[in-house]
Amino acid sequence: SSSSSSSSAASSASSYSSYSVKAKSSPSSAARFAVAHDTSSSSSSDNTYVTDNNNNDDDAPILVPEKHPSAVAASIPIEPVEKTISRTGVVPKVVRSSKYRHIHAKPVMKSLQYDNLKVQGSLSNSIVRVNSSFFSVPWTGTGGLLAVIPHTMTGRLPTSVPCFEIGSQLLDFDIHPFRDNIIATGGEDAHVKIWKVPSEGLISKQSSSSSSSSKGPATAKNITQCEIDMIGHTRKLVTVDFHPSAENILLTSGGDSVIKAWDVEAGKEVKSYAPLPDLIWSLSVNYSGDLIAATGKDKMLRILDSKSKSVVSEVASHTGAKGTKVTWLGNKDKIFTVGFNKSSEREYTLWDSRSMAAPMSTTTIDQLSGIMSPFYDEDTGVIFLAGRGDGSIKMFEIEDDNSIHYLTEYSSSNPQMGVARMPKTMVDVKACEFNRFIKVTDTTAEPIQMTVPRTRLEYFQDDIYPPTRANKPAMSSSDWVSGSSKNPTLISIAPPGMSPLSSAPAPVKKTGAGYVQQMQEDKTPSKDQVMNKFYQMTMAYKESETTQTNSAHDGDEDDEWA
Repeated sequence: SSSSSSSSAASSASSYSSYSVKAKSSPSSAARFAVAHDTSSSSSSDNTYVTDNNNNDDDAPILVPEKHPSAVAASIPIEPVEKTISRTGVVPKVVRSSKYRHIHAKPVMKSLQYDNLKVQGSLSNSIVRVNSSFFSVPWTGTGGLLAVIPHTMTGRLPTSVPCFEIGSQLLDFDIHPFRDNIIATGGEDAHVKIWKVPSEGLISKQSSSSSSSSKGPATAKNITQCEIDMIGHTRKLVTVDFHPSAENILLTSGGDSVIKAWDVEAGKEVKSYAPLPDLIWSLSVNYSGDLIAATGKDKMLRILDSKSKSVVSEVASHTGAKGTKVTWLGNKDKIFTVGFNKSSEREYTLWDSRSMAAPMSTTTIDQLSGIMSPFYDEDTGVIFLAGRGDGSIKMFEIEDDNSIHYLTEYSSSNPQMGVARMPKTMVDVKACEFNRFIKVTDTTAEPIQMTVPRTRLEYFQDDIYPPTRANKPAMSSSDWVSGSSKNPTLISIAPPGMSPLSSAPAPVKKTGAGYVQQMQEDKTPSKDQVMNKFYQMTMAYKESETTQTNSAHDGDEDDEWA
């Protein structure tokens, strides 16, 4: 073996060249070379291994040490081998800057929640509506009951709750945006009724205490007489929505596929739009108040002009058979819809109201079956999606370039029957709470706070609290009926005496110049010092014992010889 190794080392150039010729002509030689000489691995030594061409056994190639091919590169041309690098890792993306990336959502403490509710969940649209004074939910019972619960009535509600009794099955309702004590309802009998909440409320502290102290269940006295009863639809009511910027204007749609506008103060119909081909599922009014977006059972999205009372644009929206919801995106002239596709997957779509030939984007959300309701915050660009039967509220951010980014979601184990967004004036500005919702189940209602983590809380965070909608109408009912359009009135929600963050001085950074370094000598003995001292004490103790023992023995010997 030593002789063959030396002969191979002596004829390295010739053996390498003969191998190259054989590798090009024989596939088996190329295969043996791939096993014996791995070109993809790097070696730090000058020697490499190639197959011995004198070996006749194809199954067991013999590796012979030889000099690196670069040593004979001048005499033998070698074609470079192209290396393919396979990437197995994930390339990190650039982190998008956002003020609302770390939204923290949590329910309020248990003592500030509402218990012992009896919510009727058969309504197809609204399950809960809320304003700055109370929230309203449909109540279990006959006659179409609607309960009005003040925000101050926290804890366990009385067993018997007085309600508005509309006289037929309640199908939808809404609260006046500018007058807290006015509620509109729509029922199976096609009547639109206006109700007025008493100043003391339907539920009082006295009724709560008397109900809890009584031995038997107390019988609540419902209110059956409404303020105004308006008749115009020929079939049952489907949607009931107040106009967000025009005073005393109520928009309704029914099973007759007609959208009607009512003046709730005068108690009469002021507009009736052209009938649509099929049932209407959802309505939304744009920022200036002159356009209405509507989705229907025929899977179409339509825009209706309030002045001409006709459809100005329409397009096929979601292809699924379940309900679709729509909302305008503030002053962006964009429309946001949520619905289902053919595979019964929930999805959202962004539309440009000026060009609705095709959607701007469509994204699948999940495969749950609950109909989702969108809640858009015009001030921050954050949209919240809450599905019926879900235990979560999903949050997305819609930027100025019309891109939609997922932020986070609030999750809980209790499925919700409905969710409503509270007015912006109710948020805790000093805690950086930018939105608050009320989540309703069949027996409970819990407010959910959405906060943004911030520092320097002593200042008003005006970058996340721009001017918001005021509790005042932008135009009168007569102006809107005549075809006027006007942007909503805006106010600031800055607390009095709180300076805005934009005008606050820059925070002072702590530097080393303001600190005086004090040098103190560390007199604590080190480990070596302790061990050395212990060793010295041990040796001294042993030496003292040895000296005492020797002196004692010396005395004994002297006594013995004496």
